[in-house]
Amino acid sequence: MRNCRRASPTSTPNVDSYLGSIAERAGDLTEAIARFGAQVARLEVQVKADALSARMKQRLATALGLQSDTLAIAGQQAAALERRRRAMEIFEALTAQDATNRDWQVSAQTARLKYALLLRAQGDAAVAGRLVREGRAALEQLAKSGTSNRAITSALALASRLVAQLSDAAGEPGAGEAAERAVAAAQALLALDRADENHLNSVASAHITAGVIAQRAGDSESARRHFQAALATVEERARTSTNARVLDPAARALMLLGRAEAGRAVQERLARLGYQPLEPWPGISGVKTLSAEVQH
Repeated sequence: MRNCRRASPTSTPNVDSYLGSIAERAGDLTEAIARFGAQVARLEVQVKADALSARMKQRLATALGLQSDTLAIAGQQAAALERRRRAMEIFEALTAQDATNRDWQVSAQTARLKYALLLRAQGDAAVAGRLVREGRAALEQLAKSGTSNRAITSALALASRLVAQLSDAAGEPGAGEAAERAVAAAQALLALDRADENHLNSVASAHITAGVIAQRAGDSESARRHFQAALATVEERARTSTNARVLDPAARALMLLGRAEAGRAVQERLARLGYQPLEPWPGISGVKTLSAEVQH
């Protein structure tokens, strides 16, 4: 009798996640949301069947986060917030259960930062600011207490960028310094893996934030350098990509450099995918573009 290997109970959710990630990279947000949703549903059943399994809870929280990210850029903000809140609460409960688990601590703080990102996009800057500052402080402490890793560096890049944006919007000092820290952290990740579109997005987004802050401070030359660096980071990949992670910063950088027609062309590609940005496009809500004479 031939040996038959029984399928792992986690294999189907893994397939859902894999297919969801492929769909997202292909620009099929509807399919990605459905695949990540199927993964969440399967993992919820498994968590219910084994309520004491921390591993299953961790996988469920991760799946909720993946679906939240895709729902957010598809314009389904309420659902994105609900999924991200659940992911955050699961990771926080796991951390309370075992405060020595650094992976859970980093995941909890990353979920908190992404929840703050969604709150900020909906105009709740006060709560977002509190979550971001608490998250960055916790991550900095984690980085000091042991060997830093990619997850901590990635989370710190996001935290520093959000601190820069929130400080700039509130007219507080230190916005430019925070943006430069975000650039440095993101560049460190990109040096390790230039194929990762998340890292490309992190670098380009940090440069755009730093450029916008420099521009508002009257330093057009520094702003131009940052916008050009952002475009250089994603331009080659964006030519053929359907992934919003590279197309969004490419469109912003082009528009901020005064290349409005090229920027609008990328925006239109994103719109055809059903993409809705979390932040206003340049030229809206006071985000200005460089004049033609400055960009040369």
